[in-house]
Amino acid sequence: MDPYDHILRSLARDVKEQNTRLDEINQYNSLITIDSLFDVLYDLFSSNNLVIKDMDISATTDYNKFVFTEEYPNSFNTSNNIVTFELTKRAPASLGKDHPPFSGTKQYKPRYVGESKDINNNDTTIHYSHLYDNEITMTCWASTSRNARLTAMLVENIMSAAYFFLRRTVDVFVMNGRHEPIFTTKYENKKLVGIPLSFFVRTNEVKTVKRETLEQLPEILLQGFRIDAQLGT
Repeated sequence: MDPYDHILRSLARDVKEQNTRLDEINQYNSLITIDSLFDVLYDLFSSNNLVIKDMDISATTDYNKFVFTEEYPNSFNTSNNIVTFELTKRAPASLGKDHPPFSGTKQYKPRYVGESKDINNNDTTIHYSHLYDNEITMTCWASTSRNARLTAMLVENIMSAAYFFLRRTVDVFVMNGRHEPIFTTKYENKKLVGIPLSFFVRTNEVKTVKRETLEQLPEILLQGFRIDAQLGT
């Protein structure tokens, strides 16, 4: 083969491989961390006109609306239906065959995705991802068992209808189940009924780091030790 043709073919192959890596990086841009999931769900509920905003008094008797919050019900008017969001479990993803989530072989190490050029800073950005298994619990609170049950069914239906939308942002989103109701009077001394809904979510969380940062990492650690030593004297 002519040396010139050999160089052209090599360049073409390198460009194709680089484009493949960049396509993979761009695909990861739509993935979210577990910390962003609350905002995604809030936007989902809000876009379907389900969220009570600014404590809308007119919505207190609307069974198709609820307050969606990470705070406990005592931070809000308990006359409204309330859905609380909690991250109840999190661990590196379990990838072993025939093992349920949170058991078996875990992926403790991040996975290298690829690199992209940072032209502005004349540096290289390294992209890597880490899989996590998460359990989130959305508890549906209301003043009566019926209202709590209706709110729980509403949330279940929305999660089912939005399955493919949510799968664009996380690797797995499935319902674990509906759990035993909670009866309490500790919020404003009013009777509240809570129905917990738990979901298993596997997030593929993509991070970036500059190559220059990695190369300087040992020196950064040494500087940290020196600072700690100075503070201790």
